[in-house]
Amino acid sequence: MGVIKRQSIKGTVYSYLGVAIGFVTTGLLFPKFLATEQVGLLSLLVSYSNLFAIFAFLGFDSVTFRLFPYFRDEKSHHHGYFALSLGVSILGFLLSIGVFYLLKPLIIRDSIEQSKLFVDYLYLIPPLIFFVLLFNTIDSYNRVMLNASFGTFLKDLFQRILIFCSIILLIISIIDFHGLSICMLYP
Repeated sequence: MGVIKRQSIKGTVYSYLGVAIGFVTTGLLFPKFLATEQVGLLSLLVSYSNLFAIFAFLGFDSVTFRLFPYFRDEKSHHHGYFALSLGVSILGFLLSIGVFYLLKPLIIRDSIEQSKLFVDYLYLIPPLIFFVLLFNTIDSYNRVMLNASFGTFLKDLFQRILIFCSIILLIISIIDFHGLSICMLYP
């Protein structure tokens, strides 16, 4: 069986399992055990972090897909391309954090009346940007290394298992909503 076929089958299995777990978590458990504002807060935090992470990536995913074949060399560990990719990501992260803190008063001003809860949890966005950016960097590198199913496993299955476990911890009163938001946002 070829590499692409094997990766496609693995990715499909991971995706379907992730969809099933995601449905149980967000479709059944979230509405039953979280307030509408809490569900909305989690979605908003993820949306903002994804927006800033896209900016922080500085378009390096396209560079990776386009230029990596010139760096590919097993003996020299691909000429340090992964380290270069991490360096660009760290630079992009620092830039995006700077932009976030510049825009933070504007975000707070526009949100304070509609969602005090969002303003209270705004501090979770910078670390979440970092983790989203790190995942995207590793995923892009794995894709050019012909291991696309690893990123699918992490994003579609592993992350959803962690979120499911976090909501279970909330249900059995081991953690509160604050603990849930931290557990969910850092896998």
